[in-house]
Amino acid sequence: MMICSLNTVDPNNTASNSSLVPTNTGYITGYVSFFNADGFLSGDSFYGIQLYLFLCLVYFVFGLFWFYKFIIYYSELNLYQKLISVIIPVIIFECLNNLQINTEINNNGSVGKIFIVLSIMSSLVKNTLIRVILYGLSIGFTLYT
Repeated sequence: MMICSLNTVDPNNTASNSSLVPTNTGYITGYVSFFNADGFLSGDSFYGIQLYLFLCLVYFVFGLFWFYKFIIYYSELNLYQKLISVIIPVIIFECLNNLQINTEINNNGSVGKIFIVLSIMSSLVKNTLIRVILYGLSIGFTLYT
């Protein structure tokens, strides 16, 4: 078995790493990773970093506005409107986590499993709470506290 590896680093700090292993069945296995001018993300995925940063700021501003109104009209709110106040921080956390994932992939070429788990769990909690509110409202449930 022959191992071919190519590691090149140029002065502009752009690296191209590959480790290809020809097998005796005629196939080549291994990996190839390229470091672009802006990082490891591809050109169409790179703008996800700016997107998630913008979304975090938008959700944060609207979340502050929602909590301001929440405090003012707390006695008049029903349970569903209070549950929306739980969903907003989960959405912000999910957005921050996706921003962290894209930044880690862009800087290092890989991401830790904890960020993937947190992203999946926050998305799951958000979607579950949204569905509970939607199903409750669609069947005419009105809960007042």
